[in-house]
Amino acid sequence: MDNSNDSIKEMKLFSNQTRRDLLKLLGESGGLSFTNIKEELRLTDGRLYFHLKKLEGYIEKDTQNNYKLTLDGKKIYDSLFFSHIKEQKKFEEDVSSKSLNKIFPEDIVYYLIGTKTRSMIELNMLLLILCWFFAVTDSYFSSIETIVLGGAIVNFVINLIHWYFYCLLIYIILKIAKKGIDFVELTIVTIIGIAPYFLYLLIKGILQLLNIEIIGLINIVLVILFVICKIWSSLIIAQGLTVVSKIHPSQSLLAVISLTIIDYLYLFITLSM
Repeated sequence: MDNSNDSIKEMKLFSNQTRRDLLKLLGESGGLSFTNIKEELRLTDGRLYFHLKKLEGYIEKDTQNNYKLTLDGKKIYDSLFFSHIKEQKKFEEDVSSKSLNKIFPEDIVYYLIGTKTRSMIELNMLLLILCWFFAVTDSYFSSIETIVLGGAIVNFVINLIHWYFYCLLIYIILKIAKKGIDFVELTIVTIIGIAPYFLYLLIKGILQLLNIEIIGLINIVLVILFVICKIWSSLIIAQGLTVVSKIHPSQSLLAVISLTIIDYLYLFITLSM
C-alpha cells in the first residue's frame, strides 16, 4: 500500500515538464550549479527555488554546492526517461492546462511562492490598499457584503474578511477532495486574484473624482466591467491553484466557481427570508 502511495506521489510530482527537464539535465550532466541550471532551463530564481524545494529527496547539493541526483532521483530518472516519458508528455499537453496558463504570467506565481515571507507582506499590503479603495468608493467584492450597511471603516473590514474567508473555503474544499496544499501558498495565489479589481476601481474612482453621477449607461458599463474583473480574478486564482496543489485545471476552476455559487445562493436565501 505504501509503495502504491509513493508511486502515485511521484507521478504527480514529476508530471510537471520543468521538473522532468531538471531531472533529465542533472541526470545527463552529473551535477550543475544553481546558475548553470537556471541558464540551461531559462528559469527565474524564484521558479527554480520552488522546483528544487519540491524535489527535496531526489536532488542534493555536493561539497562544491553543485546540485546532483540522489539515489532516489537516479531511480526516477531511469524510470521516467526509459519507460514513462510518452505518458508524461501526453499529460503535460492537456489543452485546458495550456489555456489556463495564458490568464496570468506563470513565472510571477512561481516567483511569489519562492519568496513566501516577502510575498505575504507585500500582497497583504496591496490587499489592505485595495480593500480601502473598495470601501471609500462604496464598492464590494461580493454580493454578501451588500447586506451589511456601514461606513468606510466597516466596509473596509468586511472586504478584508471576505478574502481570508475565501482562502479558508478553498482550503476546506481542497482538503475534502484530499488534495495536499500549503496554506501560505494558497493565501498567496488567492490574494494575487485581487489584481484585476484595480482596473475597476481606477475607472470608478476617476468618475467619482470628476463628480460624474453613476447612473444609467455608466452604471451598466461599470457592472459589466466588474463582472469581467471577477471572472478574470477567478481564473487567476484557479491558475495559481494548479501550480501550488497540482490539481487538474478543471478541478481548480470548479473549486473557485463553487464559491461564487455559494456566494449568490447565500444572498438569495438571505433576501428571501
